[in-house]
Amino acid sequence: MRQLMRGGRFGFFMFLLGMICIYKVASAQQSATDFFKIAVNSMKYSDYNNTIFFATKAIELNPKFGAAYWNRAIAYDYKGDYHASINDYDSALKYYANSIDLTTLHKNRGMVYNDMREYDSAIIDFNKALALTPDYPLAYWNRGIAEDGIDRSDSAVKDYTRALEDFVSVNDICQLHLLRGLAYKKLKKNEKSNAEFKEILKLDTAHDYHRAYAKYILETPDSARYTIRTAIVNAKGNADAYMNAYFDAARLFSVMNNKEKAIGCLEMSFDLGYKRFNNVDGRDFDNFRDDPEFVALVKKYKDMANKPSQIIPLPKKPVDK
Repeated sequence: MRQLMRGGRFGFFMFLLGMICIYKVASAQQSATDFFKIAVNSMKYSDYNNTIFFATKAIELNPKFGAAYWNRAIAYDYKGDYHASINDYDSALKYYANSIDLTTLHKNRGMVYNDMREYDSAIIDFNKALALTPDYPLAYWNRGIAEDGIDRSDSAVKDYTRALEDFVSVNDICQLHLLRGLAYKKLKKNEKSNAEFKEILKLDTAHDYHRAYAKYILETPDSARYTIRTAIVNAKGNADAYMNAYFDAARLFSVMNNKEKAIGCLEMSFDLGYKRFNNVDGRDFDNFRDDPEFVALVKKYKDMANKPSQIIPLPKKPVDK
């Protein structure tokens, strides 16, 4: 999930209580593994500050704790601290020999490079992942994004096509059709591009971002607005879905070049707890990337998210008598 209040206030209270109990054990035994468990639990609640804090404590006790570097790298990426994330993935790679783990680590580091828009470095990592595991669909998917980022859209189409062979989730399939449709549009293959968006409308019967985007491309802005607004209404009652619906609306309105609605929905998503700043750096927001109002809004909430989030203080070591 992407906010602290998953499961409501009671669920979050139980999480904090559990974290305190685990922490007391870790404090008494000074165990790197116990600190790591708290980091993992913090990640489940999108508490990236505590994830980093306790993963760091685990690493201080065990500098060769590969999983702690890995976990902390994910948290740094989500916070938009990309260089720290890359450094942790570099460290994590030293402590794994299993091809499956190495495949995932290279894919993950490649995704951070994608977030940084350092696409050549990203492609190197995705190629390494595919060399280790040739049938890894997530590597094809993300390499496609990198290829498209450097205007090699023909190669991107091939990677999206290969990735589509292995996904069964409607959401994943629609996202890949959307990406392939945009790549065809860059190649000025409009008939093929429209076919991708028509496929989304055929597969995706829910009111969501993919369907709204397809309606924007194939129909009218009004039909896209109606679809994304319906998605927000339908998400009420589910804190996670409600927050994400507003974020998706912000993405769509940005693509539609509606600054007022984009910024309004983005601010609402932040107020509801959205903290995945790597997604805020995504291409959907490029229409307003340098807009002073957009920049100020993102900075405000990023600064708020970087403040300590109820980090449990470490106890002082007992004084020898």
